Amino acid sequence: MRTWILVGDSAQAKVYETDVVAKPWQLVRDFAHPESRAKGADLLSDGSSHRDPRGALPHDTEVHRFVRELATFLETSESQVHFERLILVGGPKFLGELKAALAPRVHKRVSDTLAKDFTHLDARDLLTRVQEFVRPMPT
Repeated sequence: MRTWILVGDSAQAKVYETDVVAKPWQLVRDFAHPESRAKGADLLSDGSSHRDPRGALPHDTEVHRFVRELATFLETSESQVHFERLILVGGPKFLGELKAALAPRVHKRVSDTLAKDFTHLDARDLLTRVQEFVRPMPT
């Protein structure tokens, strides 16, 4: 079963693919959104940190923009049957926003979520850590 593992936070994410979680993973795509790390005043041309008309701070708007980018990528890939199972790994707030942004048909493919920020780990260490928490793949 082709499995994708998305590991991310509000400013970066990596999507890996594997047939078996215990095997080495192949990087599918690497995402970066440095605007999510910028200070609010740096995101506005006037140097202020004003809220938008909906009350969101510029930083929150950028995080939402990045989460939508990831959700759109997953939706497009799912419709082309690039993965059958999806594992999401990230901090609790990031996971909540990402899951809320996923299309229903993508959400159905989420088999596991791991509320841990492992974005700093390399693929080998990440594999070891994620294996401890995910359910075995169906045969």
